[in-house]
Amino acid sequence: MIMDTVAIYGSRCHNGDIGGLGRFLRLLEERMSHVFIHSNLAGTLAGLGVDIPDGMEVVDDFPPEARVAVSIGGDGTFLRTVQWVGAAGTPVVGVNTGHLGFLSTFSLAETDRLVEMLLDGSGRVETRMMLRVEGCDIPTWPFAVNDVAVVKSMSTNMVTARTFVDGNFIADYMGDGTVVATATGSTAYSLSVGGPILEPTMQSMVISPVAPHSLTMRPLVLGGSSRVEMQIFCRAEECSVALDGRFFTLRCRDPREKKTVAFEPDLVISAAPFSLSVLRRPGSDFASIIRDKLLWGRR
Repeated sequence: MIMDTVAIYGSRCHNGDIGGLGRFLRLLEERMSHVFIHSNLAGTLAGLGVDIPDGMEVVDDFPPEARVAVSIGGDGTFLRTVQWVGAAGTPVVGVNTGHLGFLSTFSLAETDRLVEMLLDGSGRVETRMMLRVEGCDIPTWPFAVNDVAVVKSMSTNMVTARTFVDGNFIADYMGDGTVVATATGSTAYSLSVGGPILEPTMQSMVISPVAPHSLTMRPLVLGGSSRVEMQIFCRAEECSVALDGRFFTLRCRDPREKKTVAFEPDLVISAAPFSLSVLRRPGSDFASIIRDKLLWGRR
């Protein structure tokens, strides 16, 4: 599918090739039918001396007529671009100007190839499962691409997540926290605490304990239709819930009540009602990504 109407979102912190960003904007303006650019990125680039082409439309909200969203930055910027796109289902492609760039397909030096791919329709769209969180007071965007993490506060010795899956008790996860990740997020926080790597298009979740207080606690892979319910106990009044690194506060229950309190979930984690579409370059595959990005199998 030809993608000649483009919406651009980007990091407001650019220390890289400013000239390359300017050339990319001019190329898009010359070759595309219509280009939208988020106002924050436009303001940042203008402040750095980059001319915003007159033909580009500066917007705040994601334009529904856009056929592709281009994220300029690192993986964090990619996640914010997904939030900007919302439930529209528009494919997102990343231009990496950050560090690892696991979610981004192109480097800034490859933007000519990106433009050609958008115009000849040779890109491959992957569908990725996302998570929805209910129960915690999250004022905006209760969804996650990578993971939902319940983690202790600085003043808490331990946080316990009493966990049920599809109504069945699994375990009391006791430790520094618990991570529930998608297959896409299996290479993020979950991997750093010992979770398995899943092929990113799998409709699956992983529950991974963080520094568990038991040698028998191991990561657990679940089906994508699973419903994870958690009741949270800790000595402090509050702990943190992070959705893709966006932190919110959750009021905890008193650990002394664990044996007597009836189960009523504080958090419910399930598949989001919509998916993320990621645009990949032709020939891009999961095996090459983990070899290149994670140095898989290197000695």
